[in-house]
Amino acid sequence: MSCITQLPMELYQKVIWELRNAPDTLKAISITCRSLSSTSQQTLFAAITIRSPFRCCSQYQYSFGGSPEAFLDLLNTSPHIANYIRALELFEYPTYPKCGCSVHPSWWPSIDRSWIKEDSNLQHCLPLLRNLQAFVLTYSQPNRLPNEESLDEALSMPVVTSIQQLLRLPSLVHFDVDSFPVFSLLQNAGPNLKHVFMSKTSRKEASLLQASSTGHDDHMPVIHLESLSIGYWSDIEDVRNALSEPKCNLSLCKLKRLYCILYEKLEYQIHLSKILDACVESLEELMVHLASPDTSITESIPGFAKYNEHLDLSAFKSLRRLRVSLQYGQKYKQNQIPWFLKFLSSLSGLNGALEEITIDFDLEYSPQAEAHLDLWNPLPSVLLSGRYPKLRMLKMKILTETALYGTLALFEESDFVRRLREMRGFVVELQVQSTFPRISLSSYLTSDPSWLSTFTKQRLNDLQVKSDESEEWDSDYSD
Repeated sequence: MSCITQLPMELYQKVIWELRNAPDTLKAISITCRSLSSTSQQTLFAAITIRSPFRCCSQYQYSFGGSPEAFLDLLNTSPHIANYIRALELFEYPTYPKCGCSVHPSWWPSIDRSWIKEDSNLQHCLPLLRNLQAFVLTYSQPNRLPNEESLDEALSMPVVTSIQQLLRLPSLVHFDVDSFPVFSLLQNAGPNLKHVFMSKTSRKEASLLQASSTGHDDHMPVIHLESLSIGYWSDIEDVRNALSEPKCNLSLCKLKRLYCILYEKLEYQIHLSKILDACVESLEELMVHLASPDTSITESIPGFAKYNEHLDLSAFKSLRRLRVSLQYGQKYKQNQIPWFLKFLSSLSGLNGALEEITIDFDLEYSPQAEAHLDLWNPLPSVLLSGRYPKLRMLKMKILTETALYGTLALFEESDFVRRLREMRGFVVELQVQSTFPRISLSSYLTSDPSWLSTFTKQRLNDLQVKSDESEEWDSDYSD
């Protein structure tokens, strides 16, 4: 391959980039061409998943990633690879239903065992990672309620110390944590952390944080978040309570993107309003599942008279994108469409910044599916009333089950869509999706974040080792 050495390095990088989703080819290039070995390995090892060392937990669709012991062998054999790792996920073994088991299988390890808590290799692996940008911690334990755990109950202290070292890295900008005590970890995070995605936070931990709060530590850096995702409906209360504590070092005054899953728990929207108060000047994108007001609920909520006042986004000076998830059908308690239209009408003072509205619409099919289309007829008048001078895009994303019955075609032929599309410069997109969206970390890491396009559980590759002493790949890291 001597002819390749005459090519510019920029072209090398372009070739490797085009092969980013072809791991076998990248491995072959790394073995056969020394001039491309480093570049190909940087792509191969950009995103790593470490899973349970129990072989039984690697069955079914969760047979990805590698064990912590093999990961340590990789870093000891080829220490330069540690510099290439930019995204790391620690994945606890899944609950039984997720791996296709409805009962406790005979080969399953004790439900009280946690490999993340017990494993001794992590404390040696994690300190070797110096250029990490994204850290994902998925902590799903069978028959265990992680939201009742505190940090010292969830992990051993050596592992806690190693994770805290990761969070203090100057390069780390993204932290995604699921079913884990998060606020105690964030107290030790570095000031460059910008994006936090959390789901199923620890109620017990939030209480401990409140009990131990004695004022903000001057030596603790303030973390100014740009993106915050709250992925479970009950987390919103924990987040609000934690943010109100002097001991908490998170600041939302520079927050640009906020995502909340609220479903029909209206009282948690009150907590949302308090969080929104902290980012009035900076928020650019809001995505939220909003519930319609329910009289039977609102009468029992103190201060609900101020609820609509808080949800009126007219105070937001920079909000450019609004995404709302709605539901309609007999299985849902409320018809949310009229309330949503009223909500849009209330945004009269939005400072003309809104550019894009996305509606995720879960429509339960029924023989009267066409009847609901008339409910959308006021939408063109609301959107084109002059309240939104910069609005150019409306996206309606309908769940796949709905589209199977031709509802997508009904939307395409509806009067309100036709009226919107007749407006010059206004784009209407109708799309199909399988589920309500979960925000991906790859949107916010870099100006060209597609290097993390393989960072999904379905596409992560088993790790392989290219030994410094050998020209062949060591396959010990794969089962």
